[in-house]
Amino acid sequence: MIGTLSFGSRTRDGFSADDLSLMRTVADHVAIAMQRIQLLRTSQQHAREAEAASLAKSQFLANMSHELRTPLNAILGMTDLALGEQIAPLVRDYLQTARQSADTLLELLNEILDLSRIEAGRFELESAPFSLRGLVEQTVKLLGVQAYEKGLEMACNLPADVPDAVVGDSLRLRQVLVNL
Repeated sequence: MIGTLSFGSRTRDGFSADDLSLMRTVADHVAIAMQRIQLLRTSQQHAREAEAASLAKSQFLANMSHELRTPLNAILGMTDLALGEQIAPLVRDYLQTARQSADTLLELLNEILDLSRIEAGRFELESAPFSLRGLVEQTVKLLGVQAYEKGLEMACNLPADVPDAVVGDSLRLRQVLVNL
């Protein structure tokens, strides 16, 4: 029960059938209005709870992806150092496979971080100088190993009139190139 609705009269002893019908109609409308208010409050509460859960998830993803990227970058660095040494071909193959897997994992973590930043309304493009040729060549080199394993050759030819020193978001550009 949400409440009570009372009708009374100081001037009459009773109510006619029409009076009672009108009172029932008014009572029904008041009950419907009260139920609508209760439903609205409940739905607003659920919306607030869902928004809080979504924000908590986004913050968790952002924090966790940062925590995972640090050791992953160390793995990438140590793998690169090991690949720079004179090692047996089979060991080199193992390390290259580990390097490729770590690169893929890092890309996935970056995408998760981007999604959580977008959901949290904190996604911003970087604006920093970088070498366009260097970025493209490095990206093609990384993807070239995968292409070679599939029996393909990957090459890059940038025209001489394409500027090398540019300002922008090198990480996002690399993501675009990898996705292409």
